[in-house]
Amino acid sequence: MEQLTCINALASWNSGARRIKGYSADEILGQHFSIFYTPEDVATDKPGHELALAAARGRAEDQGWRLHRDGSRFWAGVTITAVHDPSGALLGLAKVTRDMAERVRLAELEHAIELSA
Repeated sequence: MEQLTCINALASWNSGARRIKGYSADEILGQHFSIFYTPEDVATDKPGHELALAAARGRAEDQGWRLHRDGSRFWAGVTITAVHDPSGALLGLAKVTRDMAERVRLAELEHAIELSA
C-alpha cells in the first residue's frame, strides 16, 4: 500500500464532480479522496481497499453511499481506473462517480407498479 500513499489526494476536479458533490476545485484539491465516503466506510478502510484493488487489477467498481459537501448521503456508482505510463508504472487513479439516486427511484417505482398489478 506504500505506493498508493501519494495518489490518494485529489489532483483534478471538473464541473460534473462539483455538481454531484458540491465542492469547488479550490475547496477539494489536495484533500484525501476518502472525504466522500461515510464514516462507516472510512472506519473499515473501504477507500484504501478500493484504491488497492484498482491499482492491482486496473479497475475497481462499487456502488454505495457517498457524501455531498453538506454531509448528506447519495447512492453512487463508482469506477476507479488505474492510469499507467508507457512503461507500465502506475501514475495515479482516475475516479468517476455517478449519482444513482434517479435510477434507484425509478427501480422502486417500477417495483411498486409490478406489486400493484
